[in-house]
Amino acid sequence: MIDPATLAFISDLTANNNRDWFSAHRARYEAALANAKAFADRVVFEMNQGDDIEDYRMYRIYRDVRFSRDKTPYNPRFGFSLTRRKPHLRGGCFVDLEPTETRVVVGFWSPNRDDMTRIRAHIDSDGDRLREVVGSPQIRSILGPLVGDALKTAPRGFTQDHPDIDLLRMKQFLFRTSFSTEETLAPDFVDEVVFTLRSVRPFFDHMGEVLAHDVNGVRLY
Repeated sequence: MIDPATLAFISDLTANNNRDWFSAHRARYEAALANAKAFADRVVFEMNQGDDIEDYRMYRIYRDVRFSRDKTPYNPRFGFSLTRRKPHLRGGCFVDLEPTETRVVVGFWSPNRDDMTRIRAHIDSDGDRLREVVGSPQIRSILGPLVGDALKTAPRGFTQDHPDIDLLRMKQFLFRTSFSTEETLAPDFVDEVVFTLRSVRPFFDHMGEVLAHDVNGVRLY
């Protein structure tokens, strides 16, 4: 489970985001990082009982400030991402432990050009099917609506009056939810996170099938 000291550390780091403070509290950081890694390991283990997580990555607490106006040196959170084994399994998950909440984001962050072409071809031919999947009671009740960055205009080859233009304009296909501090510190929080991540499986399975075919419907793998 998440140790209250882990959230206390990132909360204190938010208020003291400087190198001197961090250096003086490095032992707290190391303990909090170990706790966050143990939590991530357990999430991956539980997910792999019914999935195939190819990799997971802890995000660095150190910020790259070279091109940022914000020169604070640290990210006051512990985040990790999970990647399913490609090419057969698609989609990814992100969990972010923050001082006042834990955010969970699942879906497709930035499909490459070929994947986006296949996704848009599918939407063009059968947008209702994608709407049915993302609007299922299971997904909507746990993760809410489909969200993500979108083009300001129609993508090339499509018109603004296309019946599925809202889906065609999307550049990301994501679901987001969050947990309170009280929920994060609960003994069964890892089960709640795993349950949430598993709930998106019908969407991942559907998109996996879409991406396994070219724009002419020929299976690629």
